[in-house]
Amino acid sequence: MKQYDFLKNKYGKNLLVDLGRIETLEGYVLSNEQHFITFYEVLFISEGNGFYSLDNQKVPYKKGTVIVTLPNQIRKWEVSKPTKGFSFFFEGEFLNTFFRDDVFLNRFIIFSYNRPSIQVQLNKSNFKKCQWVFKEVEKEFNLLKGDSSHIFRSLLYYSISLIDRIYREKNQTYKSDYNQIIYRFQKLLDKHIIEWHTVSEYASALKISHNLLNKLCKKYLLNTALQIIHER
Repeated sequence: MKQYDFLKNKYGKNLLVDLGRIETLEGYVLSNEQHFITFYEVLFISEGNGFYSLDNQKVPYKKGTVIVTLPNQIRKWEVSKPTKGFSFFFEGEFLNTFFRDDVFLNRFIIFSYNRPSIQVQLNKSNFKKCQWVFKEVEKEFNLLKGDSSHIFRSLLYYSISLIDRIYREKNQTYKSDYNQIIYRFQKLLDKHIIEWHTVSEYASALKISHNLLNKLCKKYLLNTALQIIHER
């Protein structure tokens, strides 16, 4: 299975964010070939329809569908009609480092592996808002000046905040009392899932007991820690 990593020096410097149109982005896989990426992607569909699969969760997509892919998720497409849209993708540290919060992204439901669905459907108003954001980012990439990273960060933050709000409202899902240890556990899963497969390894890194980690996982993620590791 093919793995795709973020090209950090694509623009001649260590820029940890990028955007492209999925129909023209060089190397973008838009087929039923199974593959995975090692970074985050916010996918916005502007035309076409078909099915999209992440870790065997298959959903239909059409104009106005937004799909969020997380690092190391196995994915593939089943395109029914020619598909167009934007891929806004980035490394987690692009936002986490700026906000000085290693679990910043984990505070958004759309970036949780335990979310109810991998996609959300936008109404006409929100479609226009998101389309405007992605076109503005595209314009900025064509300019690419010394302060462009600030523009990218602000527009990325706006877009994921908007999509997360829409997602929460549609799924009636909230995280107001989420636990800090669970944030850190999910962050460790993002980073070490390929080599760490036991609860003890994660509990040790979190400096808590195996039992406490299980208790928190059952409360906040509705599964044992081992089940969560196996699912990932």
